[in-house]
Amino acid sequence: MTNCLPIKPIHLAFLLVLLYFLIFSWTVAGLVLFIFALINLYRHYGSKKFFQTCACLVVFGLYFVILHFKQEQDYAVAPASLTQIELVPDTISINGDLLSFEGKSNGRNYQAFYQLKSQEEQSFFQKLDKTIILTVQATTEEATPQSNFKGFDYRSYLKRKGIYRIVKIETITNMQQATRLSLTGYLHDWRRKAIVHIQQSFPSPMQHYMTGLLFGYLDKSFEEMGNLYSSLGIIHLFALSGMQVGFFLGIFRFLFLRMGWRKDYVDWLQIPFSICYAGLTGFSVSVIRSLIQASLTNLGIKRLDNLALTLMIMFFFLPHYLLTTGGVLSFSYAFILSLIDFDGLSEYRKKLAETTAITFGILPVLIFYFATFQPASIVLTAVFSLVFDVFMLPVLSVIFLLSPLVKISFVNGIFEGLERVVTWVERYFNHSLVFGQPDLTVFLAMLIALGFLYDVLRRKKLALQLCLLLALLFFISKNPPCNEVTVVDIGQGDSIFLRDVTGKTVLIDVGGKVSFSSQESWQERQSDSNAERMLIPYLKSRGVDKIDQLVLTHTEV
Repeated sequence: MTNCLPIKPIHLAFLLVLLYFLIFSWTVAGLVLFIFALINLYRHYGSKKFFQTCACLVVFGLYFVILHFKQEQDYAVAPASLTQIELVPDTISINGDLLSFEGKSNGRNYQAFYQLKSQEEQSFFQKLDKTIILTVQATTEEATPQSNFKGFDYRSYLKRKGIYRIVKIETITNMQQATRLSLTGYLHDWRRKAIVHIQQSFPSPMQHYMTGLLFGYLDKSFEEMGNLYSSLGIIHLFALSGMQVGFFLGIFRFLFLRMGWRKDYVDWLQIPFSICYAGLTGFSVSVIRSLIQASLTNLGIKRLDNLALTLMIMFFFLPHYLLTTGGVLSFSYAFILSLIDFDGLSEYRKKLAETTAITFGILPVLIFYFATFQPASIVLTAVFSLVFDVFMLPVLSVIFLLSPLVKISFVNGIFEGLERVVTWVERYFNHSLVFGQPDLTVFLAMLIALGFLYDVLRRKKLALQLCLLLALLFFISKNPPCNEVTVVDIGQGDSIFLRDVTGKTVLIDVGGKVSFSSQESWQERQSDSNAERMLIPYLKSRGVDKIDQLVLTHTEV
């Protein structure tokens, strides 16, 4: 398969990634890098392979342009109101009296919100485990755009998922079960049935780990504990990827091979199994990526060739996956693992070496998206991933499979103990390093410096110089060499942030927390303060980990 390509698959994949970002998020830095890559393509491969590669790029480029044009057209012609919407059951989320879900209407995808009118209505949707069609009175509106520099852009986030409008449902006048479902529709139903079954059969917190590790679903009630995992830098353990895929594919192949099936039959049978598993875990980028890589491995395609072909194939399954944080991180992790060979080490040393290499290799990408890094995550990831992989995943899988016959809930104490350990660890390792969010030029310089560092790692003097360059780039990201006065939108007004070139900071106002009138317990929503949602992320993106002077102009904070 790789012989059909004019150049090495990983080189072609690199060019396609540059072309993709050039079309979907054009920047001068991206254009310069793409031209530089084409020049090097000509120098290293010659004119014949250069023009053959350019032909491939033109084909993919036309495909990307069509996708981009369709995306913009669909966004422009979205309707102003809806009368019917098909609820996708495994996207249901309930926060107090607020119901949210993804829905479909006339071939378009929407993010819907509805204020529940009664506790009985809340209970109905909590137990709902099938696709239904709602007859509604509803209006559509655009999602909130980015309101602060380097702030979260909810509109772009939804747009990358193929969702171009938010639906505000005022009333539901009728509902009926959908009778004609596609394969993906059935998979959404089965996933929701499994989630509801777990929530009704097992106590908390055991149910959260079961839905999270087996089906990639964490509900709102896990948010507080999820924040602790996030602060420790190990929330990615709940992001289904190679660990879970390898575990379930291993069991699948073991069973059929032990029954005497031929290996080539099992390889083909693995494809429909992979589709079902992807659907049952929510069609996440990391799972689909891992499944495609596993299928290509069966064909004898390994390491960087495997990753490159997977990246190309993914453009046809999830065209916008590289515009998502999860997609970029998933392939960044996979690239580092494919590039570096740890096969000569023992199992535990290999795990530690992989964790260390991934942590430092992925660091520029992490701070580009999140601006912070938790140093303790290196050790914690190695320790907790063993607990999750060796113990929790097999045990929870067996308990789930036996649950129709017997409810094994006495092990819940183990999960309660785990959460006490996590809480204790977070108490002592709760300080993350705030690097700030680098601009695109600095970010690309970091990646290029890391690439050169990998090539010259054995040349100590040059490696040291590159390490110093990387340290300088991280320093620039955290300490921008300029004076700054920024008005930050905090929802209920504005906050003013001042910083001089020496790093001294002043913050005027921090924003309050949205308060609601007296409500019944079932109506209460979990919500963050405006500072947590808007102000603190902005400050972290600017590399600020402490404020020298705080000025409050009123007491409602």
